[in-house]
Amino acid sequence: MSTTESTATTESISINNTEFEIFGGIFFSTAFCFGLLDTRILYIMTRSSIYRSRECYRLMIHIGIVQVLMCPGYIAIGLSRLFTFDPWLIPLKLMVSSVRAEIFLSFVLALNRLKIIAGLEYPQIIHNVLTGIGWLVGVAHFVILLTPCCEYHIVRYHYITRFDYSIPGSFVLQRVGSLYMLVVNRFSKEKSILMYAVVRFVCDTTLAVLYHFGAHFLPSDLWVEAVLIYAYQVNNLFIPTALYLVVCGTVRKELIPWRKKQVACALIVQVTTSII
Repeated sequence: MSTTESTATTESISINNTEFEIFGGIFFSTAFCFGLLDTRILYIMTRSSIYRSRECYRLMIHIGIVQVLMCPGYIAIGLSRLFTFDPWLIPLKLMVSSVRAEIFLSFVLALNRLKIIAGLEYPQIIHNVLTGIGWLVGVAHFVILLTPCCEYHIVRYHYITRFDYSIPGSFVLQRVGSLYMLVVNRFSKEKSILMYAVVRFVCDTTLAVLYHFGAHFLPSDLWVEAVLIYAYQVNNLFIPTALYLVVCGTVRKELIPWRKKQVACALIVQVTTSII
């Protein structure tokens, strides 16, 4: 190889590394910020007796816990692309297992809304049992990934996480998981909860189709992987947070302390003016 060709190759690798570093830095920063925001919202909802007393909000708290568990995986992806190393696989396995649990918990939330709208009469314990099953699905998926039968990782100089199909169990688990995600339909019909369910359903279904079948019609370029994995982060960490703020007005006020003080001061001024 000539000196010119060697220099060109080095420059090409350097440019690629720079792209990965930029992507990793941005990906890590947004995942970290979304994680802090999710944790703050979860704290507000868990400490309020108003939210803990209603089943729909208790289910949203369960979903919030699962979403917080996804954050370490996205942070690990960002750091590994920023510093070019193979990440610790436990956070990645926890991330994908949390997605499985979240799907089932969101399905239970839709059942809760359907029960209220349709006036269905059945024991409350059914929702409790289904909530437990949702957590068991996530735990079972995580435990299976910890065994030698399956592997879930991210290849160096790639953006998207994948199952290792060289291990037979990985293919089976991936196929079962994809069918599970497409079959569990999360749809409800109650005002703000309707918007939450519809937006999440559309986003999750779109990403599932692109992830599992995109290879047949999408270009096989790294930028496609980058866009897809970033879309997953936004879908799993940012969109639920934004929807929580739309659905829960109290959480929206509690999230911004100075805004809460401004509202309180405005009310005091209004009351004082009325009295005068």
